[in-house]
Amino acid sequence: MKYELELGAWNQVFAVPAAVVDRHLKMAGSAQLKVLLWLLRRAGQENDPEAIGAALGLSRADVCDAMQYWIEAGLIRESGGELMPAAPERENAAVQPDRKTETAPAPAPAKEEKAPRRPVRPRLLDPAEVAARINSDEELRCMMDAVQSIFARPVSTPEMGALLNLHDWDGLPADVIVMLVQYAVSIGKSNMAYIEKMAISWASDGIDTHEKAERKICELDERRKAWNRVSRLFGIEKRPPSAAESEAVSRWINLWQFEDDMIREAYDRCVDSTGKVRFSYINKILERWNAQGVRTPEEARKEKNEKPSGKPAAADSKRKTSYDINEFEKMALNGDLMMK
Repeated sequence: MKYELELGAWNQVFAVPAAVVDRHLKMAGSAQLKVLLWLLRRAGQENDPEAIGAALGLSRADVCDAMQYWIEAGLIRESGGELMPAAPERENAAVQPDRKTETAPAPAPAKEEKAPRRPVRPRLLDPAEVAARINSDEELRCMMDAVQSIFARPVSTPEMGALLNLHDWDGLPADVIVMLVQYAVSIGKSNMAYIEKMAISWASDGIDTHEKAERKICELDERRKAWNRVSRLFGIEKRPPSAAESEAVSRWINLWQFEDDMIREAYDRCVDSTGKVRFSYINKILERWNAQGVRTPEEARKEKNEKPSGKPAAADSKRKTSYDINEFEKMALNGDLMMK
């Protein structure tokens, strides 16, 4: 007599990462869980947003939102435009198998030529040297007078020495230094440490003429105004932006020219979906709206509520060894980037 174990529905199973339950079951919405289960069940098959939406009763925007949530969560990663399961986190060193596999020796890495290291910045000049340097150069004397006028106080000898180093060592012309100091003071950054840091950055970027300095100040001023506007919308006025946040906000306002109501709409969608503010997520929403010409909250809400038409892809679609590159690139480009 033979005995068989009748598994019923358990004859066909697929793996679900433990992190889905451990970390995301509480935070992820029903749409996100549905899309993930659909993709895991059909791993390797072609899946476009319309087919997934038609099968699950979701809009294209919801499907793209959900897909990008799992990308941000680290369960799926992008590699050269291709989406695939992310490598699991390793808490301990992996145990090496007993079997030895013969492999060709790795080629020796090519030697990288190191850029010559710049010598240590010169010491500050002593008072006598500062006085002699300024008295011998009319342009420098005018520069110090202008800086003193901007500070509305006498310039100390160490400050004069630092300004001279910016001129002699970093190669910034006197008029550019005056413009930089004036800008720094105008935004409430009158300490010499901040001015030196900004000046060294300008010198590194090749801002060495009056015209280049004007363009840089205009760019910085536009970014500062954009951040003030968005930080008020988001209620985060008490902190300065990171470099990435400043760049993103400037893009929304100065390049894409979105109005406050559209930025707020993207912010609300982000917070509603994740409970957190993530600039990368909001940036992807606005990037997509900009590409599609969505310019009002009404158009954004209509786009989100649109239901797909058509039937789901056949279950017996040809399987592949990894996620289809082109389809998932479309999802990434057209979808809203979910944020953790």
